[in-house]
Amino acid sequence: MSKVKLGFQINDEEGKVIGDGRSAGKILAGSLMRTASKDKEADILKYYDWAMKLGKNEPLELDEGDVTILKDFITKDEMMFVLVKAPLIRALNNAKDPEEESAKMKKG
Repeated sequence: MSKVKLGFQINDEEGKVIGDGRSAGKILAGSLMRTASKDKEADILKYYDWAMKLGKNEPLELDEGDVTILKDFITKDEMMFVLVKAPLIRALNNAKDPEEESAKMKKG
């Protein structure tokens, strides 16, 4: 399981904060809630649960399959701009497993 924190703000190419200062997680939460999803019921329920957590700026705990589902959602969302997609995908790619991190610290 990876812990993904999306409480950061997204900046445009000039360094200005976009999304009225909302966090990346809150922007993603809005997209998850507004989607007219044709995905499986299980994915729709995940979208809802994730959106509720992200709306509160809580981290998500995702397994590899969940990371893939969320990255696919972000990639396929036609209403989301690359300006938003890229930082979200980078955050998912850089997510760390807290247990692995703890084990590395103990070895270190």
